[in-house]
Amino acid sequence: MGTTVIVTTHYTEECRKFDKIGIMRRGRIIAEDNPRHLLELGGSLILEDALKSICKKDEEDGNEGYNFLPTETLSKYKYGEIEPLEGGIEPLSFRYFAVVLLLPAVNTLVVYYTIGRDPVGQVVSVFNEEVDCFGGNANFPHMKNNNSWSCLFLKEIGPNIILQPQLSRNAAKATVESGSAIGFMHFPANFTKHAINRFAFTRFATEQDLDETDPRTVEIPLKYNSKQDPNESTWQDYFLPSNIVLLVGIVFAIRFFTAGYSFKGPFVLCLAIAFLTSLVSIGFGLLIGTIFSKRLDVTMASLGAMIMTLQTSGNLWPLDMVNPYYRWVCVYLNPISLPMEGMRRVWNSGWGLEHSAVRAALLAPIVWIFVLSMMSRVVRKIQTNK
Repeated sequence: MGTTVIVTTHYTEECRKFDKIGIMRRGRIIAEDNPRHLLELGGSLILEDALKSICKKDEEDGNEGYNFLPTETLSKYKYGEIEPLEGGIEPLSFRYFAVVLLLPAVNTLVVYYTIGRDPVGQVVSVFNEEVDCFGGNANFPHMKNNNSWSCLFLKEIGPNIILQPQLSRNAAKATVESGSAIGFMHFPANFTKHAINRFAFTRFATEQDLDETDPRTVEIPLKYNSKQDPNESTWQDYFLPSNIVLLVGIVFAIRFFTAGYSFKGPFVLCLAIAFLTSLVSIGFGLLIGTIFSKRLDVTMASLGAMIMTLQTSGNLWPLDMVNPYYRWVCVYLNPISLPMEGMRRVWNSGWGLEHSAVRAALLAPIVWIFVLSMMSRVVRKIQTNK
């Protein structure tokens, strides 16, 4: 009793038994009375038709003659002034400004420690027919005899390069073919003699001392052997595998179908390395998206990570020439360094799974995928518990 029922378009006829019903139109009550009075007002014996007639009259004459609730105007209400969020915007602006200033500095620092450096810690095999310069020390020449220019030459190379003596030229060459050394040096027995003559006689030196045009007389002091690969080596051979890691489909299509580029290793192995590395990139992006909630934060963090990853992966400059204290960061803390080096070996040298570099190229992405997934899960759990 005394209860008002708001009638909808459903179950209209069932409302006849109520003492009072009402009809709402456009958010306001346009009629509220006993059902019998509403039937008379609508001029119909069916309640639904009567309500429709009331709505039509409300549309035509602006609700005159109907009992509806008064509405309040917006001018009656007052709203408090919203204070500017200076305390939150100021540190946010400073953070983005600091990132913009720090990115060039970080870029310069990374380039300084990665590009333009001499090789450090690389293994070079040495076969010296003139004299034993090592004296039992397998990694550095033992300088007891300073009369041998071959020993002086090896000493000038310094401790940055690991020199490994070999018993024969074929043994030194085999270390390069197996991948345990990046190159080998062969000093003939007459190296010191011809080197002294070239400096002593200068332009009056004999033809044999200068360039050894007569191979029947004596061996050339410095003999540069032709490389084993019959194809000409260019910078593209070095940069191409790294680009494939980043742009697998595009580079594969362009090089194979337009330029006719070929490789020595199995294509399936290259594709597997590239696919695993792409999953690492996706996992890294998911981690950044989990840490940051705003689109701009994710974009800035992704750009910074991309710059760091590209410049420390050996894509722009060989990691062999990076500062030794910084190289381990580039190799083991960069998710694409080991896969890129392994793909380069498969692509240009035809290596397979029997080499550790290729196995590392396959295992490293799997480890990174697991690590990034666990980090994303931990970050997500921490954010959920807050």
